[in-house]
Amino acid sequence: MKRVLSWMALGLALTALAACAKRPPQWAAPAPTITPVTLAKAAPEPGKPDLCNAQSLTYLIGRPRTQIPIPVDPSTRQVVCTTCVAPEDQSDIRQRILFDAETGLITAVGCG
Repeated sequence: MKRVLSWMALGLALTALAACAKRPPQWAAPAPTITPVTLAKAAPEPGKPDLCNAQSLTYLIGRPRTQIPIPVDPSTRQVVCTTCVAPEDQSDIRQRILFDAETGLITAVGCG
C-alpha cells in the first residue's frame, strides 16, 4: 500500500512540474513577411499635375533622412524605410519618402 501511495505521489509531483514548464503560446501568430515598399509613381506623368508636390522634395534623394523637413500637415506625408511594412493604401495627394534602413539615406520621393 505504501508503495502504491509513493508512486501516486511521484506521479502527482511530475504532473505539477510539467504544468509549470514554459511553453510557447499556442496562439502566437507567425512573423510577418516584409516586402519592399514601392512608390505609386516616382514622378507625375506628362500632362498630369503633381498633386502631392513631390517634385519639390526631389533634392532630398541621397541625403540623410534627418534632413526631411517637418510638414505642416503630417497626414499628407509618409516616410517609410525600404524594408519596412507600409500601408497598402495609395493616395495621389500624399508624399511618400523612402529611405534605406541601413544607411538612413533617402532613396526615392514620390506620390503614394
